[in-house]
Amino acid sequence: MPRKKINKPNNRPRSKRETNNKTNMIINSRLKIKKIIAIFDAHVPHNLDLKGFIEFLRDEQPNHLILGGDFLDIHSLNSWDKVGGRGLKLEGARFLKEMDAGNDMLDRIQAVLPKKCKIVYLEGNHEDRTSRYEEKNPESEGMYNIPDHLNLDARGIQWIPLKSRNNFYSFKTKDGPLLFTHGVEGRGKYHANKILDGFNCNVRYGDRHTEQTVTRPVKNSISPKIQAKCVPAMCSEQGYMGGRPDAWRRGFYMAYILPDGHFYEYVIQVVNGKFVFNNKIYS
Repeated sequence: MPRKKINKPNNRPRSKRETNNKTNMIINSRLKIKKIIAIFDAHVPHNLDLKGFIEFLRDEQPNHLILGGDFLDIHSLNSWDKVGGRGLKLEGARFLKEMDAGNDMLDRIQAVLPKKCKIVYLEGNHEDRTSRYEEKNPESEGMYNIPDHLNLDARGIQWIPLKSRNNFYSFKTKDGPLLFTHGVEGRGKYHANKILDGFNCNVRYGDRHTEQTVTRPVKNSISPKIQAKCVPAMCSEQGYMGGRPDAWRRGFYMAYILPDGHFYEYVIQVVNGKFVFNNKIYS
């Protein structure tokens, strides 16, 4: 008869990192602090090396992670590069390979997050390439469903469609709603103004791959001021720039909602693939 496997207790001492992570979770839980991290425009597989960002997630153990749109590039279904009115079929740019890259990145991210971390995936205009493609090619309907290919239901990740009426995710704070959206409503030079006009509350968005902030006073409101803030991207230079200079910046977003209901936030800059937080260099 085969020997019965006995599960021995794991007496391995915790590493310093594991101890610090558990301490962070306990402190945040006791103080009822909500920690939010948001990443916009990673454009996987054309992302920056996210090793440092994933290590940061492991260290910080957020309560919420917002994937703020264009997490995937979906270059295989792009329409910006056309010949004779037909999209080019670029060699090696295949949808299923992009889905494999997306699944691999989600696996790496979820492996370091606490089990109770709420993950929200906001669809961006690049993910929306699938619906635009299916509209032009009805025979392909259902073949390019990103939530299915990424197993989002099984992963416990909430998907918010770009074209839905409520294409955002928000938190209640004493400073008014803190809202996250991809930001396609804010095209043009003064995109932060357009975003603030449209939502009329504190909004954090991406899409433009740069930083821009607009603040306005609000009369007769629970919040004396509201602000639209564009968060930098986490992608590398993409092919359609053709090596031309750009105003893109790299970085991501972090916020704390304290027990008193007010929130405090940071845009963490990534320069030459590195960033610094809490006296630690991530690269």
